[in-house]
Amino acid sequence: MTLNFTFDAPLVKLNSLAVPAKCKALVEVNSAEQMITALQHAKNETWAVLILGEGSNVLFTEDYPGLVILNRIKGIEVLEDCDDSVVLRVGSGENWHGLVETTVNNDWFGLENLALIPGLVGAAPVQNIGAYGCELKDTLVSVSYLNLLDQKLVELDRQQCQFSYRDSIFKKTLAGKVAITSVVLKLSKTARPNISYPSLAKALEGIDNPTLKSVFDAVCEIRLSKLPSPSHIPNAGSFFKNPIVDLNLYQELKRNYPQLPAFFVPPHSINADAVNLDAREQKVKLPAAWLIEQAGWKGKSIGRVTVHQSQALVIINPERADGEAVLRFARAVQKDINDKFSVQLEIEPQII
Repeated sequence: MTLNFTFDAPLVKLNSLAVPAKCKALVEVNSAEQMITALQHAKNETWAVLILGEGSNVLFTEDYPGLVILNRIKGIEVLEDCDDSVVLRVGSGENWHGLVETTVNNDWFGLENLALIPGLVGAAPVQNIGAYGCELKDTLVSVSYLNLLDQKLVELDRQQCQFSYRDSIFKKTLAGKVAITSVVLKLSKTARPNISYPSLAKALEGIDNPTLKSVFDAVCEIRLSKLPSPSHIPNAGSFFKNPIVDLNLYQELKRNYPQLPAFFVPPHSINADAVNLDAREQKVKLPAAWLIEQAGWKGKSIGRVTVHQSQALVIINPERADGEAVLRFARAVQKDINDKFSVQLEIEPQII
């Protein structure tokens, strides 16, 4: 199977932060078979391999010394269609928001709170993407992937994926070792809107029975009002995870900052291995954006890198600074938040 390789290829348009970087070789694949061919070629050439979708969650701090494979594996297949649910197999190269729109247009419930999250379907299980009170794991049945070493196809069920807050097995023991080819999702045909998230509930005030479309529209409106589009201003969306802290630290911070918002989280939802912990071992999720804004970083620049003036969780790169400059800026934010609040922020994008 012939593939078209591009050598010494620029990556500036293939990462949402628009950092200038190059790779040794670049190839686009449209099927699992083409992915296998590309992986075998890289093995023969002893090249390192990086699987890239839309580059929405990647920060290149240097040129990549191997093969970048652009995942363009498409397809949305109905596996089961019952009275109350539908099961879909979705190619990992499908645009995530496009998939959400498809489910909304078909009156399939479950993904509407995850509208406008950038990237492709294949990135969704890696991060266990989540927004407005929902996470991918709520609807995911299984993930199929190719092992990069032997090109064998493997399928993991939801439990095997070890999902937790913005985390999965694909960021731990399988990090850099697999290429996700498809996911299987189970969606409901019964209206079960989740409007527990405060800003979403506020946007839907006055609507007694929110419809699937009204929830979807509200999520889109909130995101568009808060988050700049990478096509207009280079950014990777939320640059930091919302930190999860012990109850004692939260209570101490609350005494010093009475307006500090927080979300109480049961231990088993934070760590897949924590299901046997005493429920009294309370953890608290803090909004990273609030901490960053309180520390004075909103709208602040160092060199050519800036915290967005409207959303403190977003680092923007309007002048296309290099990845090292972006990372230095992020480290400065991390240090300041730790110094002021004793809270360590974790960077969301994959640093390469």
